[in-house]
Amino acid sequence: MTMLLVTLTELLATMTIYKVTMTGLYQEREWWIPPYMKDMFWAGVRSTQRVESMNSIFDKYLKKQTRLYEFVQQ
Repeated sequence: MTMLLVTLTELLATMTIYKVTMTGLYQEREWWIPPYMKDMFWAGVRSTQRVESMNSIFDKYLKKQTRLYEFVQQ
């Protein structure tokens, strides 16, 4: 039982550190995202537009009944 409590305490500490780290990254996103993305050309397209564009491409080829090997053959 003691080993379980030690393990759970360590896990909780790790998760707390992870949450603090991720919260900090999210709050500082204006600082780190532009340099990270500066070498990528997006032509003014937002991420949701890219996703919708890909969805429309896949919609042409995929149906609920489409099997993976059929998609690959297309």
